Amino acid sequence: MIAHFAAALLSMNGAPRQPADPAVPLVVSPAWVKAHLTDPRLIILTVGPRPAYDSLHLPGARYVDFHAFTAPMAMDGKQHPGLALELPTSARFDSTLRTLGITDDSRIVVYATSGWVTPTARLALTLDWAGFGGRVGFMEGGAEGWRRSGGALTADLPSVSPGTARTRPHPAYFVSADFVQAHLHDPKVAIIDARDAGFYLDTIKSSMPRGGHIPGAHSIPYTSLTDSLDNLKSEGALRSAFRAAGAAPGRILVVYCHIGQQGSWVRLVARSLGYDARLYDGSFQEWSARADLPVEGDSHHTAAAGQ
Repeated sequence: MIAHFAAALLSMNGAPRQPADPAVPLVVSPAWVKAHLTDPRLIILTVGPRPAYDSLHLPGARYVDFHAFTAPMAMDGKQHPGLALELPTSARFDSTLRTLGITDDSRIVVYATSGWVTPTARLALTLDWAGFGGRVGFMEGGAEGWRRSGGALTADLPSVSPGTARTRPHPAYFVSADFVQAHLHDPKVAIIDARDAGFYLDTIKSSMPRGGHIPGAHSIPYTSLTDSLDNLKSEGALRSAFRAAGAAPGRILVVYCHIGQQGSWVRLVARSLGYDARLYDGSFQEWSARADLPVEGDSHHTAAAGQ
């Protein structure tokens, strides 16, 4: 009786799903996907323009609309006032899980079409947040990588039965502006700016209220982690880039970008290397809008202050 009560309590508190053989590498190759295509638990998800999916996609792949795993832009002062990209509510994402046919024992691979690498990484992060951490793999190279590997493509649409999984939020994948502010000078935290270096240095003007970057942040542009074929660079090259940005064993990496999309990709790569990487989801859109938060390298405001 006590055992039954304990099991029920764990269920109520959102205990991690523990199906048999749940592990999926965080980054998978087309060869890995080919080897697991017959796994009845495997669900392949495509992110990109709908016409590209309708034309050709991996066998059995299901299309995910970008808005199915993001919150509507909230300008009404409620859930995420004024922020362009935030997590959906649990209820909203539950609907997405049902539509995609995802169950508690699903193993999931996401891949990009038409170069939509960062939105696909955002979907992987959202699935991690929803409780599928450890069972979501990002297929590097995307649709073109699959094609180059000799993988079959089809225009046939899969038959999908409604899924039964529900969102079990794991907020530890994210940090807030207050967390970042409190750890600006913490030697156990490294802050990573995933935007193009021109935004970091404020040599490229953006629509944000201020330019520059979060104090102490190091630049790892999201585009610097892959080659021209959208494959990850060598592990040695990646580790060197993160070490140069202050990533050391035992440090928490806080990644941010403009609105939380490019940072989702850098966060995914960092975690694939074994780092404890988290996303500051409000990113520079939120940080630059708050006058109480400091920035470095804002040449426009620095010049204006000197006039």
